[in-house]
Amino acid sequence: SGGAFVAKDNPLPFTKIMQGMFEVGGISLEQLTEARLAIETAVIAVVGDRVDDLDLASLQANVDAAERETVAGNLAKKTQLNVEFHMLLADLTRNPILIMMTKSLMSILLDFIKAVGSVMGVDVIQSRRRFLRHLADRDIPAAIQEMERHLKILHLHYIRAASNKLETTGIKNGNQ
Repeated sequence: SGGAFVAKDNPLPFTKIMQGMFEVGGISLEQLTEARLAIETAVIAVVGDRVDDLDLASLQANVDAAERETVAGNLAKKTQLNVEFHMLLADLTRNPILIMMTKSLMSILLDFIKAVGSVMGVDVIQSRRRFLRHLADRDIPAAIQEMERHLKILHLHYIRAASNKLETTGIKNGNQ
């Protein structure tokens, strides 16, 4: 009765605020990555206590599908599956706040990917497989470390992609 609350599985209001901040430059790629590192660490810590074989099979199916799409060169589908992996992981926490925050961050990331293009390749599949092995072994510190390593590498790829996009746009604008 009264007070603030979060509607289950509806991160839309929070996401819209964050997207607006990102669009006007109020959130940098560095801040987005920093937030992802913090949230993913929390998600993995919670999931590590709850994950079962069925959950692992669901995550593995996502990685297998992402690998097929990567090899086939289907960039849009591959990107969708790679982002979905993070949302599946968050869903396993059964914590609506962690789920909402993850969905919001992934939505902003998708906006960024639309602007600069997909940068993920086979390296993400290899990282996911290592991550799943650590999770299956219940080695949560190693799973967190693998996710952190992956997100930091991905961050560097996004910086390069954004820089390349600016150079390409600058060249096009200079020729017009």
